[in-house]
Amino acid sequence: AILRRAADEGEDDRVMTCGPLVMNVDRHEVSFAEEPIDLSATEFRLLQVLLEHAERVVTREQLLRDVWNIDFDSETSVLDTYISYVRRKVHRDGFAPITTVRGVGFKVVEPPANP
Repeated sequence: AILRRAADEGEDDRVMTCGPLVMNVDRHEVSFAEEPIDLSATEFRLLQVLLEHAERVVTREQLLRDVWNIDFDSETSVLDTYISYVRRKVHRDGFAPITTVRGVGFKVVEPPANP
């Protein structure tokens, strides 16, 4: 994901992009090809952490700590549940940026550039 500062009407919002996916952190907005996506606060935070670490694996432990403040080894399925929620909302038109790294965690993968 690319983190950029958007100068829109004098504002300095933190914006991250990954292909057609755009997250405005300061406005708490996410869109896909300029179409708004409705995310819960937890879904938003999960996607934010993944985008902040784009192209790098984010471990299950790190996600549990950063999103849910769970700081111990947990067999909870909450992470898998929320990953599926976010994937349903942002994986569209062949664009599927959230990948599973088996036994480790998840990562966001940038789509290949169009030639």
